[in-house]
Amino acid sequence: MLEVAVVGLGWWGRIIARTLADRPKLRVRRAVDPDPEARHWAEERGIAASAELADALADPVVRGVVLATPHTLHTPPIAACAGAGKHVVREKPLALRLSDAEASVRLCNAAGVVLAVGHERRFEPPTPELKRLAASGALGTLQIQAAFCQDKFLSVRRPIGASAPPKRRRGR
Repeated sequence: MLEVAVVGLGWWGRIIARTLADRPKLRVRRAVDPDPEARHWAEERGIAASAELADALADPVVRGVVLATPHTLHTPPIAACAGAGKHVVREKPLALRLSDAEASVRLCNAAGVVLAVGHERRFEPPTPELKRLAASGALGTLQIQAAFCQDKFLSVRRPIGASAPPKRRRGR
């Protein structure tokens, strides 16, 4: 089992921690966030929590770190993880500047740790090709069904007087 730390317990970091909770090959051992409420959230789930990345990096059982921090805070934590010999999963984007991305890759390669980036697949070759085929008419008339696969907006309150969304009908 690979024990990891999740750094950044905002909306996405909490989803990551919850998703990893039932995985047989990964376990969230630690969580890192400067917000006391976020640390309390982790502790309620049996995850050791602290405000400092250094605590997770000093834990010899933690072998990997999932960074779900704001975009402007990507590069220094990757360098710290590499320096501590911890594998890194960085939520997209890897960096805001090419030089920072290249530095992160170099540091992880030199340390012999894996650097992975969580990302959407919209720029992988099949997606633009599908868009091209649809625009050319080669696919005929398209009927598109989409799913919004996150719970981010469940807590958004509707304005007073706004109607509730239509109820879904079963069997469709």
